[in-house]
Amino acid sequence: MGGAGGNAPMLGHGGAGGAGGSDANGFGGYGGAGGSGGWLQGSGGSGGAGGVGDTAGGLGGNAGNGGWLQGNGGTGGAGGSATGANGIGGFGGHGGKGAWLHGNGGTGGTGGDATGAGGHGGSGGDAGTAGVFGNGGHGGQGGSAFLGTGGNGGNSGNSGIIGDGGNGGDGGAGLVGGRGADGGNVKLLGGGGAGGTGGAGSGPVGVGGAGGKGGGTGIFAHGGAGGTGGAGSGTGAGGAGGDGGVGGLFGGGGRGGDAGSGAAPANGGRGGDAVFIGNGGNGGNGSGGGNGGSGGFAGPLGHSGAHGLP
Repeated sequence: MGGAGGNAPMLGHGGAGGAGGSDANGFGGYGGAGGSGGWLQGSGGSGGAGGVGDTAGGLGGNAGNGGWLQGNGGTGGAGGSATGANGIGGFGGHGGKGAWLHGNGGTGGTGGDATGAGGHGGSGGDAGTAGVFGNGGHGGQGGSAFLGTGGNGGNSGNSGIIGDGGNGGDGGAGLVGGRGADGGNVKLLGGGGAGGTGGAGSGPVGVGGAGGKGGGTGIFAHGGAGGTGGAGSGTGAGGAGGDGGVGGLFGGGGRGGDAGSGAAPANGGRGGDAVFIGNGGNGGNGSGGGNGGSGGFAGPLGHSGAHGLP
């Protein structure tokens, strides 16, 4: 296991965590945790990368949090790769939280790849949440597994009182692509985060992963767009598009995500609804003969969204 990064006392950034060791016949070592930023000002340190393993890759280390007054959360460490048959890539580490008053959440670490037959890519790390003023972090991307199942994207971070929600992590590629994660929500003022893109399918009948849903919003904002589905390969279907996020009292719904391209039917995502003043989001387009997503409902003062194309 990698060593933890040091904490900064008052001013300065936290140290990065060390990388985990590799194991050719077993499990990769865990990445070390990142150190916290100084309480007055400073960002959290990055988590260490997980080690490569035959059976499973090591988990990425969690990132350090930003200081109390100002500072961003650190980036989570990447999960280690798995090299053996039916191996599992390590999960990405969590992004650090933003400083309590002013700071953005950190990005989640990337999931580890699985390179052997029947493997499963590691899930992306979850993003850090924001402080009172700040944007939520983005989820980490899932690891790929071209001879197996791609990892799912990591969860996005929610915003503070004022700020945008983070984007959901993208799914990893595979015979079955991983799912994109949902976008982050907003407490008061800001836009919902976009859903992550589904992972692409691989091989002669590769199926794309579904896109994530868009994040919902606070009072004065629009819903986030749904994520695009991953592309299929060969005779496989693309992934379904994610639904758009719901708008706030004074904002429209997010657009539904388009389905990924493919030879078999996949449906577009539904547009997000508007609550009061605002238009419903448009539906996403289908692919391969699939249906377009329906438009979101309008609020009392607005128009409904358009239906997506087939």
